[in-house]
Amino acid sequence: MGMFTFCNEHAPNTHAIKKMESVEITKDIIFNRSYTASLFYEKHGYNTVWFDKKNREELISFLLNDIQKEGLFTHNYNLQRLIYAHAYYEDLSYDQIVQTDLDFTHHFLLAAYHLEFGKINPKRFYNDWEIEKTPYFDIDNLQNAIATSEVKKGLQNKIPSNNIYKDLNKVFRSLTDESDEYRKKVIVNMERARWLPDSFGDYYVWVNIPEEKLQLVENGTVTAEHKVITGKIDRKTPILSSVFNNLIINPTWTIPPTILKNDVVPKATANREYFVNNRIRIINKSTGKVVNIEEWDPENYNSYRYVQASGPLNSLGLIKFNFPNDHMVYLHDTNNKSLFVRNDRALSSGCVRVEKPFELAERILQIEGNALTRVDLDTLVARQKMKTLPLKKIVNIHQTYLTAYVKNGQLQTFKDVYDLDDRFYKRLKKK
Repeated sequence: MGMFTFCNEHAPNTHAIKKMESVEITKDIIFNRSYTASLFYEKHGYNTVWFDKKNREELISFLLNDIQKEGLFTHNYNLQRLIYAHAYYEDLSYDQIVQTDLDFTHHFLLAAYHLEFGKINPKRFYNDWEIEKTPYFDIDNLQNAIATSEVKKGLQNKIPSNNIYKDLNKVFRSLTDESDEYRKKVIVNMERARWLPDSFGDYYVWVNIPEEKLQLVENGTVTAEHKVITGKIDRKTPILSSVFNNLIINPTWTIPPTILKNDVVPKATANREYFVNNRIRIINKSTGKVVNIEEWDPENYNSYRYVQASGPLNSLGLIKFNFPNDHMVYLHDTNNKSLFVRNDRALSSGCVRVEKPFELAERILQIEGNALTRVDLDTLVARQKMKTLPLKKIVNIHQTYLTAYVKNGQLQTFKDVYDLDDRFYKRLKKK
């Protein structure tokens, strides 16, 4: 929105409206406004609401000063327009009062949205984003803020309450002469924290992809930490929140489409013994029957399912942690444990491989009240048969992408393994 044009019929004049009360807004002016704004004015009988000088001053002050303390940028709001209209409010014409009211409402709602849900849509940067923090039409907060003359408090209500955000914000407010790169790191991760749930739950497993580690958290305390192997840059590990629903001992592995197309089919086309050497059965999708490797048609590879037998050579290892999600990913063991010694562990095709997974499984079962011990789990493994252990959905799973967060009271930074931070910061800063 551009500046007011105070000239000709719109210029302030001695016949302009001069009153500290609402004026009526015709419905056609509201027609092209956002649904939230339209709903708000409908509930207010299509009358202006920003006639109180204190309310206008609080909104301008928040956008001029406080918004920057949350890692957002003042230039993303048309402050010049608001300040000018506020200064000349008593001399505005009817049309200008209406436009000013709509502008102040728009900026309050916009700032509230940015604070609570972020300025950027994460799915535009990260295709495999599954955490849903659904925006809603919160007109009650705006209505309350105006009615009580506490506009600043109304916006503060929208600042995220999750600990990741609060800790990062505390660091951000303490920054003085640190480098621009350091400041940028904190800002982009404050935005990421806005996309996260307010609470991860009482019991949860947290995988932070850039850190390449997994933490088990119980009632706010980290009780275990495991190295993990995460997705490579062209097969990113999805961002998600879910809950564990079962463990599988001696899992089979149904090869997913990406790995099938890019890895298995080329290798098997070159040498069909690849299926035998890796204990992979080829199953005709239409008949359900196992196909001999000599009968396999690589040109129509999608007409088959490919299942790797359970056992020590299985790519999932000896245990798999399942949870509902849209990307067919899970946590699992691996038959190649030597990779955990590497510092750069973005090596998988999207799923997360866990070091010492049976220690994690044993503790999850204890939290669940399941009497199975590590000895029992080892016994199940030794039977070499697939066994599903249902869970009560007590332990949550969260996979995030944070290149900085506060850990043990100190800001920790991690390699931006998917090269997102720079583009992300530019989009945040862009008007």
